[in-house]
Amino acid sequence: MGQIGEELRRARELKGLSLRDVEEATKIRMKYLIALEADDFEALPGRVYVIGFLRTYARFLGINDENLVNQVKSLTPVEVHDEELVEKPKPVKKKKKGLIFTVFGALIFLVALAFVFSYLTNPTQDQTGKNDVPQVQTPETQQPEKNEPETQENNDYNNIPDQENEPKISGVSVIVNVKEASCWLDVNIDGADYFTGTLNAGENRTFIGQHSIDIVYGNAGAVEVIYNGKTMEPLGSSGQRVVKEYREE
Repeated sequence: MGQIGEELRRARELKGLSLRDVEEATKIRMKYLIALEADDFEALPGRVYVIGFLRTYARFLGINDENLVNQVKSLTPVEVHDEELVEKPKPVKKKKKGLIFTVFGALIFLVALAFVFSYLTNPTQDQTGKNDVPQVQTPETQQPEKNEPETQENNDYNNIPDQENEPKISGVSVIVNVKEASCWLDVNIDGADYFTGTLNAGENRTFIGQHSIDIVYGNAGAVEVIYNGKTMEPLGSSGQRVVKEYREE
């Protein structure tokens, strides 16, 4: 089990880098870098973090990260559902379609609401008609009776968005917007590795899961997070590493 850490250490020393240099460049804490070079994988928080940190470290040194990750996977125990949920991006498309239909339904409701509001707040047009054509006063007195079924229809229609909005309750949605500086991310969706990499300033990424999303932020002060449609409070300061867990509501 000494091969992985030895290969990392040799590559780092050939580049003339210290562990402090690597820590500043990758945002991986020095104690984890030391653990990786010593093959002490139990010192890291879990198998997901071992693979994520190892991949980032290897890519930074310019060595084959897939080879090292495969070695680690063969040496560390597989977490529950790790193999079953790796290929789960497909259900995401259904979630996105459901979200589109929900937004479309909400737009229809807003248009209908604007129409009703315009109709109910425009009585001056009817009064002007009365002044111009006095002989039409008798049929106009019946207008409140005509308005009643229309108002009832609109009241019934108001119940539709509540039904269409119900799908928003299920699932987990996280949008990461990178604002001022780049940020390294390690994302685990429903217990499976999903994404590890760096987003530059101005970039954003959407992650959707069925039950849970766990994200390691390498630069918490550089990101804005939207969780299930709600903009969250700042995660931390610039350069701070933060781990967040998002669960189905």
